[in-house]
Amino acid sequence: IGYMFFEGEDLTLLLEYAKTFRGKKVGFIGLGVSNTPILRLLLQVGAICRVRDMKDISREEAFAPLTAEGVEFICGEGYLENVDEDVLFLSPAVREDLPGLLKAKERGTVLTNEMEEFFRLCPCPIIGVTGSDGKTTTTTLIAKLLEAEGRTVHLGGNIGRNLLCHFYCARRCRAEPRPAACVYPTDCDFRDFSRCLSCFPDSCVV
Repeated sequence: IGYMFFEGEDLTLLLEYAKTFRGKKVGFIGLGVSNTPILRLLLQVGAICRVRDMKDISREEAFAPLTAEGVEFICGEGYLENVDEDVLFLSPAVREDLPGLLKAKERGTVLTNEMEEFFRLCPCPIIGVTGSDGKTTTTTLIAKLLEAEGRTVHLGGNIGRNLLCHFYCARRCRAEPRPAACVYPTDCDFRDFSRCLSCFPDSCVV
């Protein structure tokens, strides 16, 4: 997605966050539901974007437009060598303690992910859902129960909606009569979830 899909206050809030990356080197470890929308957004506001992946995804037709827009792809066994990005967005299943990432962190690269950035920005109560099976079902049930109680619910994460690129909707919660909630499923192992993030959900379901 890109910021041309938003307007008015929504666009202002989204750009407020995205413009903090203007002119910075931003890397993405893997592309998918979490990273692709963020890459497209930051690319449009002037970030220097690079994709790193063990699998050679640079030849995939779906990513050809990104190459045309100047996105560099570093793929294969050495995908984590010579990391010089200012920020790296990790896909949910990528461990932060990989040797290449530890070296990058020592050199000053900030390691983050969609989940951590969203948790840092969102003022709503957040319910995080993780586990080996049943995340989507559990997440959907929780969202429906909260909606039945009359709450506004923003459902996203690995269930198919990148909430970071929609965090503006959560900012509106302050004007709502009842507290809203964000329900967020993730593929992270719970131990990774608790170790890697500097921000946490208000409640967790495992």
